[in-house]
Amino acid sequence: MIRRETWALLAVFAVLLAIALGFRQRQQTLPARETGTLEPTPTPLPPLFDVDPDALAVRVVLEEPIGEQRRVVLERVATPTPTPESPPTPATPSEEATPTPTPQPMWAVVEPEGATPPQDWEIESAIQSLISARALAVLPEDQTDPQALGLVKPHRVIEVTFADGQRIQLLVGIMTPLQNGYYVQTEPDGPVYVVSDFLVDGVWDLLTQVYASLATPTPSPTSESAGF
Repeated sequence: MIRRETWALLAVFAVLLAIALGFRQRQQTLPARETGTLEPTPTPLPPLFDVDPDALAVRVVLEEPIGEQRRVVLERVATPTPTPESPPTPATPSEEATPTPTPQPMWAVVEPEGATPPQDWEIESAIQSLISARALAVLPEDQTDPQALGLVKPHRVIEVTFADGQRIQLLVGIMTPLQNGYYVQTEPDGPVYVVSDFLVDGVWDLLTQVYASLATPTPSPTSESAGF
């Protein structure tokens, strides 16, 4: 027959076990700051290029060294007009309203000849996305083969020159296995980065538009009805 002292010990043990289990569960549900173990926060990578966001781009070169070997050169032909601090005063009924002049395009196509440039805002937006771009990852140098990543002879080359003479370039290789980014370098033999496919494809859309403007439809032949 179990003694009363044994029952008391069992009861104490059960209470201690319940307290221990409750404390462990609380520790698991506490936020990281309360338990003293902070979760590591990934440090965002710096921008790919050290360029003033307000720098004025004057030349854009898009080149395809392999494949179709296409090349587009865009050059600035006008500078942006400063926005007035106050809106113009509307004309009174007795005055003639001055027609608003049509803004001149700020960019022109140098190569290929006869092509039409994309809209100014598209070019400016592509440049801004490039100079403010950040890498998604940096590949370890000792585990990187530029030849296998298509960077020894890049698939695409993007180059931008600014009014102060600064020049940046993006050498684009193959896509990542998940098809959501590209392997790139900002200089030959430099670090290999992974950047978003939206960045590269957005800038490269300028080349696509330029070459699309060259594809003018062929007029259909007209039959001569005279004599029939």
